[in-house]
Amino acid sequence: MTALLLGQTLTYAHDPFVHGLAAAQHERRGGVAIDGGRIVAVGPADDLRAAYPQAECHDYGDALISAGFVDAHAHYPQTAIIASWGKRLIDWLNTYTFPEESRFGDPAYAAHTAD
Repeated sequence: MTALLLGQTLTYAHDPFVHGLAAAQHERRGGVAIDGGRIVAVGPADDLRAAYPQAECHDYGDALISAGFVDAHAHYPQTAIIASWGKRLIDWLNTYTFPEESRFGDPAYAAHTAD
């Protein structure tokens, strides 16, 4: 079943790093159509309601509908210790992170790991 999330939307027609603010498209009354857990359409709310008349609507008023933010970063000096046994944070930092990161003070080690 298709669901419509209605509210403000912000999309980009072009690369914002190349085109700046001109790349942004803001819909004060926009929406996102979701079917089977996938986004199938984004656009003005009225257009989505017309395209998906049987959809379950969730109206968030003036709220901005945004994609989920996934923390997909890694600290390069910690590459060799990813998935190390879990402890309390400070224990993990002292046992694994700080010793591994200090090894990057050796240019040869850093170069070898970078390769």
